[in-house]
Amino acid sequence: MVEIRVNRWGELEDVLRAGVVEPVRITVGGVCVGDLYPERGIVPSNNEGLSKSPLEAAVELLIKENQQHQATTDAAFSSEEKFSHFFNYSPTPTRIEDWSNAKAFLKAELRRNDSSLTLSQISVHACEVFLNENPQIVSQCLSYVDVVDFNPAFLTLIDASHEPTYATRIGELLASSAMTDVVRLLSDILVSNDVISGQLRLRRLDGGERSVQLQYLPIQNASDEHGRVIVTYLDITEHKRLKELIVKQESNTETLGRVSYALSSIKEGVITTDCLGYVRSLNDAAKRLLSWDDNYEGRRIQEVFSPFNTSFDNIQLLYDACAISKTAVECDSHSLVETKNGNELWVTYSVSPISGDDGVSEFVVMFHDVSESQSLLERLRLQTCKDALTNLYNRQEFEKQIKISLDSAKRKGHTHAFLLVDLDQFKVINESCGHHAGDELLRQIAKLIEAKVRAYDIVARMGGDEFAIMLKNFGSDGAMSIANSILDSIRAFRFVWDGKIFTLTSSIGIVLLADNIKHVQTALSYADFAVHAAKDAGKNRIQLYDKNQKNLAYQHEQLEWVTKINYALEHDLMVLCSQPISPISFAAGTDVHFELLIRMLAKDGSLIAPGEFLPAAERYNLMPKVDRWVIKRAFTWLAANAGKRTKVGLCSINLSGDSLSDETFFQYVEEQFKTTGIPGDRICFEITESMAIYNLSQTLRFIHKFKAYGCKFALDDFGSGFSSYGYLKSLPVDFLKIDGGFVKQMVSDPIDFAMVKSINEVGHVMNTMTIAEFVEDEETLSKLKEIGVDFVQGYGIGKPELLSFDCSAEGKIA
Repeated sequence: MVEIRVNRWGELEDVLRAGVVEPVRITVGGVCVGDLYPERGIVPSNNEGLSKSPLEAAVELLIKENQQHQATTDAAFSSEEKFSHFFNYSPTPTRIEDWSNAKAFLKAELRRNDSSLTLSQISVHACEVFLNENPQIVSQCLSYVDVVDFNPAFLTLIDASHEPTYATRIGELLASSAMTDVVRLLSDILVSNDVISGQLRLRRLDGGERSVQLQYLPIQNASDEHGRVIVTYLDITEHKRLKELIVKQESNTETLGRVSYALSSIKEGVITTDCLGYVRSLNDAAKRLLSWDDNYEGRRIQEVFSPFNTSFDNIQLLYDACAISKTAVECDSHSLVETKNGNELWVTYSVSPISGDDGVSEFVVMFHDVSESQSLLERLRLQTCKDALTNLYNRQEFEKQIKISLDSAKRKGHTHAFLLVDLDQFKVINESCGHHAGDELLRQIAKLIEAKVRAYDIVARMGGDEFAIMLKNFGSDGAMSIANSILDSIRAFRFVWDGKIFTLTSSIGIVLLADNIKHVQTALSYADFAVHAAKDAGKNRIQLYDKNQKNLAYQHEQLEWVTKINYALEHDLMVLCSQPISPISFAAGTDVHFELLIRMLAKDGSLIAPGEFLPAAERYNLMPKVDRWVIKRAFTWLAANAGKRTKVGLCSINLSGDSLSDETFFQYVEEQFKTTGIPGDRICFEITESMAIYNLSQTLRFIHKFKAYGCKFALDDFGSGFSSYGYLKSLPVDFLKIDGGFVKQMVSDPIDFAMVKSINEVGHVMNTMTIAEFVEDEETLSKLKEIGVDFVQGYGIGKPELLSFDCSAEGKIA
């Protein structure tokens, strides 16, 4: 009798598939399992028991091998105490680094192949086509990657427990049949920075192969320069082979019954349905995992097993694809299933057709419980998604939680509450006490907020002084109660630094995440609207988002302006106007200064006043972009008209507080001076009094830095803020611009007159020139001359006019 010796049952399966024409004796892994007769199947070596078909014998071998493999794996896990606890879970993670080099290499090769291709145009499909045509690139790409940590169970999986260095060579780990899967994974990894799911066949050291389901998790850490990733994996060899066996079985009832009985001890869940998707049977594992004991027959598959993931949420899609292709279709991404008793189960699954004489007669759904792997992945992922300062979750992770909550609202009708907390006085403390104080304040507030929510609620730092909370399964009343608790706690909190005691308040916006919100960005915008509405109403309060409320309608309008501002900046639809600042005192001399004022072009060519769009720019942090545009345009104009400005004095340019807080803005202004070559003594930067005090340290740095260039500085709207005279001594400015609110009524209001007179006198005592704004008539002008103000500006002196590249000899800017 011919003897066939194989190491593993997978090799035996190849023999069975090829068929036998003469009796053969079969030995698997050194154990004689029986004799195979073409007409009788496998007869056990002890000649006991009934003969079995090759299919049933293979299934029994599968069960036996699975049990042996599980025992080996369990033994490997028992010896893991000597390894880091971080890599001590089952299924075990493997840590790999230098993916950044591999991705950079792959991108370079793609662009070398197609020089017209930009990085944003690289797609998964384009990468797959390129790698399939150039398999040598795959090997080169993988040569950049190193395995730096692995677990004993992984070494056992690939039979390398006695030669661990084998596990560091990724190219040698891959089976020859894995190329297609490797290409698909590399393509996904190149395009995405998120979790990637896939399957691979690994080559064991003894020459065998194992199939694994893996999850690829990038470690998203700004300080990480090595492109580290964590890979979790599950051995799904038996799962895949079992699926192939089921697909090959005959469709008659007797055979199906025998095979179903043989499959009852398999740990994978198996569901059979008719061709229309009505459930016929569940194996024992499926019943246990899905909590169905009976009454499942005749139900739609979606009632018993309805997996959901972010790619698609309907198993019917796989049924349709399976019926069309007549082949098995897999979903290897982790999908969420709700069991009959309401618990959640993470699975990977496949749908396979069983063909009869009239086409597909049945479908077999096989699923694998990957809840443990998903739990591990979540723990590992969350460790990479923390804010370094507060140890709360970061913005990126919180946005993922919003997506999960929106999916839950869509599938189950749940409502969740999203709270956005903004500290009202943080910048004052940060600027007056320094960044170390600000950091410590944020850490203390983070702990305070965490103490007010449930242990499983999500708390994140969104950036700056903003915090976010996700309250699962919360309505408006519960969310308002938690928000009030946080509001009261922050108000009662006292921050002590350097012997000083500070009080704080907060503004809180609430958005209810229900099925009427479709996108993450929509939820974020609504929360932002609510927070700003709370601030506009006086701060230290809570605002529940309601699109029908008038104050929130205003927030919507502001957001529309954000889009218009960005478009105008990108398409050069902003223009500059100039308004003269005329001297009226002997000390002021004769040169007419001018202030540059920004306007936006409307679709009909008319000019939109800054009061319409600048509030939105300030609120949504667009002022640094606006200021950069003004600086560049103004400096370019001054350089082009350098020879025409003989009687024109200083060019005044307004700066925002946000720009003064931006370190890169300092460098930008320096670059513009160097690029255009204009002298600094022709520039006067205007800073509002409130912004100067709000960012006092940064304001002083900017003033001292550019006074060295010869620049002058004006304190705008002086008298309107809370500081006025007290802080004036700290600011080495050249001009005080008296707030127009006092100037407009000074002729008829003695208090306003006294304020203007007082500011003018204090300015002169400090050797600072004074400028009166909003001068609109001769009577006001006469009063200003009488008290000795140096310069005047307003519609009574000259209206703003569009700036062109022409300059008149009389000093009027046309």
